[in-house]
Order: sequence, then C-alpha cells, then structure tokens
Amino acid sequence: MMNVVFTSSISYYKYMMVTIDSLFLYEDPTSIHIYVITERKFPDLQKKISRYIQSRGSKISFIVPNEQLFINFKHTKSSRATHSKFIYSRLFLNKILPKNIDRCILFGADVFIRNSIDEFYNADFEDKAIVACYDTNAFRNIVVHKNLDWEGNAGRGKSFFNDDVVLFNLDKFRELNISENTYNEYIFSYCPYNSTQGLLNWLLCVKNNLVKYLPPYIYNSFPIVHELFEQYGKDNGIIIDPKIVQFVVNRPWDSFFNNSLSYYDEWWNIAKQSLLYPEILEEVLVDQYLNKIKTIPTDRKSTRLNSDLTIQ
Repeated sequence: MMNVVFTSSISYYKYMMVTIDSLFLYEDPTSIHIYVITERKFPDLQKKISRYIQSRGSKISFIVPNEQLFINFKHTKSSRATHSKFIYSRLFLNKILPKNIDRCILFGADVFIRNSIDEFYNADFEDKAIVACYDTNAFRNIVVHKNLDWEGNAGRGKSFFNDDVVLFNLDKFRELNISENTYNEYIFSYCPYNSTQGLLNWLLCVKNNLVKYLPPYIYNSFPIVHELFEQYGKDNGIIIDPKIVQFVVNRPWDSFFNNSLSYYDEWWNIAKQSLLYPEILEEVLVDQYLNKIKTIPTDRKSTRLNSDLTIQ
C-alpha cells in the first residue's frame, strides 16, 4: 500500500485533488491510501471527496490532529509563524498517523505527478529518516556555487531539501522519539526561521545527517531553474523529464500567472477533469475580475489546453 499524505487547509482541497488525479494517472488507485491532515472537519466537502476517491478504488482518511500535540511547541517565536498550528503537523507524522504505517510520502497541494513514483516510494532509507529532493535554491547552488555551504544563500546551502516532496521513514522518527521538544531546541538555538522546511532541514540535514537524496525527480517551476535544469542536462547527458513538479511561484491558478510557465497546460489539462474544477475556476475568475486579467481557461472544454498528456 502506498501511503500518501497531505497537510492541507480547506482552501487548498481543490488543488490537492489535482495532485491526487495526477497521481492516479500513473499509480494504481487501489494500492493507495490517502491521509489528509487538516485543521478541522468539513463534513459535506470531505464526504464528496471521499465518495470520489472510493469510486476510484482508493482509500482516504481525514485526520484532525489533537491540539495537545502542539501544547509545548514554541512555533510562535518567529514573526513568520502566521499559520495555524496544524500546518506544523508534517513535523509530527510519527505521532499522528497509525502506528502500523512505516513509511509515507508527503506532497504539497501545489505538486503534480508526471510519471510513476514507485522508485521514489520504495527507496531504501539506508537508516535515514527521510528521502528527499533538493530545494530549488539548493539545486542552483549545486550547479552555480559548488562550494557554497549551509550558511550561504540565507541558509539554503547545497543540501537544503524541499519539504513538499518527502518520503518519511516513520519508524526512524519513532526510534528517535522526535517530538515538539526536539524542534524547540532548534527554534531557540539555531533555526533562522521556523517554517516547517527550515525546521526539518536543521534537524535532519544540518545537525543529524539523516537525509538521503535522490536525483532531481522534482522540478521547481522557476524560469531561472528551468534554464539551469536544461543546461545541467546538456552538460551531463541527461534528458530532463521530471516525474514530480512543484509550482513555487506563479502557480497556474494564480491571478498573475505566466502563460509560458513550464507545465502550465499540463496542470490545467488535469485540473479541468478534477472533482473540484468548478471551485478552482470560480476562484481564478474572481481573481481575474479583481485584477482585470482576461486570459484564462473558461470551461472544461477549453481548446487552448493542447497538452499531449492523456487523461484516463
């Protein structure tokens, strides 16, 4: 069973469904159990999503973390900590998910899948706590600034990983007894900002060497990184065809999107078939109206969506 986890607020459910549909294109839905860790119950919408997921032969569980989990967590130290507490749930998957789960893959809602992720999901942990992909800036540092250390580039050195695409070794987290007190040590002693990505990187990468890195499966959609990927591929004889894409800025659903954004049409081609496409379209149309921008897909049969991706 492939255990797939999202930590998502209700406002991102519609984008999460695009991620799920893209996953179902390349993995057997009957072998997938989806866990959505969310801030509270939304019965009507969650039932609608559950019925759809079950109709595809997959399983889904919505989990509201116990508030006691965060009672000693000092996440409010930083001015960046503007999110609700639940967003930090990804730090405590070993305590939230069922104890019989030994591994899971975490995706952000701004991710979509372009190929099978079996190799990623079944990777040998080699006694590491996670398997991860390099962050955008880390990849830039590897290619451009080969000797840049952790302190360079605002703390995003060569080994900085992306926490929106991570394979968790939950048994290792349990063995290490990672808890809120573990993170508190780094918040007060080391961490320049206590985002989930910063905390996980300081704990697992900088201080404990508990990260196994994969080749760049992930492609973060920045124009400059696109150029670096292309050049990296040419220099190393590699065809750059990422299996996982994350939109970091200028997401396809943003008002001020870029029509030339890499993989933009592929995402919309999946989105227009998704369960919550009307909600996506409504939000984009509202943003369009407010910002007086007029070039977006207007219906499920939009002819400008001419990607070669086949929707099954």
